[in-house]
Amino acid sequence: MPKRKFKSHISTRYRRKLIREESDTLCSLIFNEECTINSQVILSNSASESNHDDLVHVNPNNASAIVQEIINSSFSEQSNISEPCDVSLNNVSLHEAFIGEENTSEKEDDDFKAFLVQWAITHHISHAALSHLLSGLRKAHPIFQNLPKCVKTLLRTPRSSVITDILPGQYYHCGTQYGILQFLSQSKNNKVSSPIQIQIGIDGLPISQSNSNQLWPILGRIIPYQKVFLIGCYFGKAKPANANEFLQSFVNDMNILINEDITYNETTYSVSIHSIICDAPAKSFITLTKGHTGYFSCSKCTTEGNFIDNRICFPDFDGQNRTDASFRN
Repeated sequence: MPKRKFKSHISTRYRRKLIREESDTLCSLIFNEECTINSQVILSNSASESNHDDLVHVNPNNASAIVQEIINSSFSEQSNISEPCDVSLNNVSLHEAFIGEENTSEKEDDDFKAFLVQWAITHHISHAALSHLLSGLRKAHPIFQNLPKCVKTLLRTPRSSVITDILPGQYYHCGTQYGILQFLSQSKNNKVSSPIQIQIGIDGLPISQSNSNQLWPILGRIIPYQKVFLIGCYFGKAKPANANEFLQSFVNDMNILINEDITYNETTYSVSIHSIICDAPAKSFITLTKGHTGYFSCSKCTTEGNFIDNRICFPDFDGQNRTDASFRN
């Protein structure tokens, strides 16, 4: 149960609101039926204490005058009282009013958070922009202190690990943004400058000699630092059947980071891909092109290779350069 507020800590505006609520309650009791109200007001002063027990007979003719008298007498009290103020009018106390006010305040906070979430989703607000807005609101006024600091907390982004099925195995995605933020938080001695250039490494490796199980990790490295972080990892009895499905989460991450940037410690960093490093089999897998043993496996031009000493060689360089359209087709 929340603690009672001290009367000396109540603002004039809030005190006026409490008195108005008490008067509304009193008026509703008066006009519903002629009643007798046992009004007991206990105000504890640091210098002295006084108790007033008044039995007031009320009828609709003098109700307005009595309510106005109560309001005037309440405003005439000095606000330098350091003890809790307990006012009860026909079993309606200020403590209950405080509870009602807190419930109303919490509901208003939830409504405002829901509005922010809906606004961000409807207008496609970036995480960086929404994070900057939350930071500015929290600094602007104390009433916004209940807003979360993190965008993911506001949007209620699930924190649980999600493993997706990618035939013939499973894939776990850590996230490119998570890896970058982890690196920034752990590299206090290294001042990372913007733009952040990421080197991506993709390759497959066997994990056992007794079966065909293999891993296909997607690794990232911020240039020029040597530390590598995990972006995603596939595990299965064979390599992923669909390269597009395998890379989809990584591509979505990079599209967001490139278009919206990333914010850490009130510093905004732009993100770009420096290079993607693969060996020949991995390169042909992720680009969906002919492997390095094919006659037309050159990714730069359309020259035809020759089979020499049990391998494909390209002795001539007179082939036509590949264009983006021809490479895709």
